[in-house]
Amino acid sequence: MTATGIGAGQIDRFALKDALENAIHAAPEDKTLLRRYFDVLGEISATYQGPLTVHLPGTAHAIRIRCGTDDSAICRGIFLDGWYDHALPASPRHILDLGAHAGFAAIYFANRYPDAHILCVEADTAHYRALLMNTLPYPRIAHLHGAVSAASGWASPMDIGRDRQSRDGWQRFTVEGETLSVGGQPSGGKLRAYGIKQILDQFGWQSADTIKCALSGDEAALFSASTSTWLDSVTTLLISRRKADAPLDVLNAMTDAELFEPVQGEGVTMLRRLGAGHSDSRPAPARLIETGTLRPVLWDGTEPALSQSCFLDDQAVLIQAGPMGATPTSLTIRRDFSGQSRLGGIIASPGDPDSIAQLSMTIRRVRDQAVLLQSELRLPAGQQATWNAATPLMQGLHDIRFSLETAADSSPDQAACIRLSHLIADIA
Repeated sequence: MTATGIGAGQIDRFALKDALENAIHAAPEDKTLLRRYFDVLGEISATYQGPLTVHLPGTAHAIRIRCGTDDSAICRGIFLDGWYDHALPASPRHILDLGAHAGFAAIYFANRYPDAHILCVEADTAHYRALLMNTLPYPRIAHLHGAVSAASGWASPMDIGRDRQSRDGWQRFTVEGETLSVGGQPSGGKLRAYGIKQILDQFGWQSADTIKCALSGDEAALFSASTSTWLDSVTTLLISRRKADAPLDVLNAMTDAELFEPVQGEGVTMLRRLGAGHSDSRPAPARLIETGTLRPVLWDGTEPALSQSCFLDDQAVLIQAGPMGATPTSLTIRRDFSGQSRLGGIIASPGDPDSIAQLSMTIRRVRDQAVLLQSELRLPAGQQATWNAATPLMQGLHDIRFSLETAADSSPDQAACIRLSHLIADIA
């Protein structure tokens, strides 16, 4: 058997995997069966290269793991070993997943806390693609491709290291003097880096009550800067142990190390001490799009575009452009219309302060690829516009394509971003 081929022994493992899946779904409380199942997944992952679909008890949708990576080990830790099974003080409403990997923790949270909104931030391009594919069925999970840092800006690779706990490569990035770890980025490339307050603002969140950090040992850097603008609302911190001292480093980095009390585990859960300055005013984000009425159906260019911040959730459509000269970021939404002749929405520009968004919109009938409408809009950062477009009566499937780039007259090193909300279609 070759490194990527499937021999007779491997076929037996796949058959055993399927049989164990049926067994654990019939007896989801049987930990012995579940442990054997993850043993088999580990064996397959160690000898086979490629995607593998798994069906875990307690999850509403199938998960794709990538054999030859540490995906199976992470799934085992979350769904068998109970990395995040600690009882939280209350059901979380806003979970910020920093270092979301392929989305396994987010999927666990989405199934355990179905009313929670979850925002995943992931820097590694390959992980981010897997994250999108795994979490697309969950409308309350949103995504952002970028690094997390105490300072926002553009991250550049500094030196390449190797994480001994994983088969994945990791690079070191520097942002305005800060250093952070990012996996699998191409040498010489740049990556958008975001501060936590910037992430919350960009997604319309007033706060997050639960934050999970798995940033390969750089968690402390986030808490060494001023965190008063976002930490007050946090009741629970889930800190990864990729670096053994990471939880202690986080506490030591805080201005007030007595705010949180560690609860030991494979990871470390930190619960806010009673009376430690916690504000409970955390209203849920406004619901701007009916879940399921609009869906992204493709990203132009597929592979390159998946590395951009381009997604749809039940709040809004967010499209993040690259710097000036970069390939435009495109999003196509397909919908079955029945007589509508007007589209509308609110367009906001939450990009870098000196950026100008250059947005184009095309409506194309799927049946014959006829273009019904084309329009363009320039919007400086910080501004908002109401969009209304009259069209011929639309019957059947149509694609609405948005394409965004940073205008040429933006300031250097600035990147545009567009947020589309209150999307409507009706009969004029």
